[in-house]
Amino acid sequence: MVAPANLIEAWIAVSTATPGRTLADAVRDIAAATGRPIRQNRIYEWRDGKRTPPPNVLRAMARVVAPRILGAHGISARSARAIADALTPPDKITENNGEPPLQ
Repeated sequence: MVAPANLIEAWIAVSTATPGRTLADAVRDIAAATGRPIRQNRIYEWRDGKRTPPPNVLRAMARVVAPRILGAHGISARSARAIADALTPPDKITENNGEPPLQ
């Protein structure tokens, strides 16, 4: 197997590695994990570099991929997730993080 060229390709490969599991299944999982609607064609745009995934999507993808890749090198799943979190950007801060304005 050829190594994936980027995080998105790696996420697709890992998320669809189980026989019978489709990209549509993986897209539903990542949408649920991030709380945002994601269309399958958006995954292709991210993979091809036409758009950049939001930080929380990058983090969720890295948390799926890192345990598989790093686990092959003897790193625990818990440590791999911590590494994934440390290597991805923080979530975008919105005004008041969705909270009502301070009085």
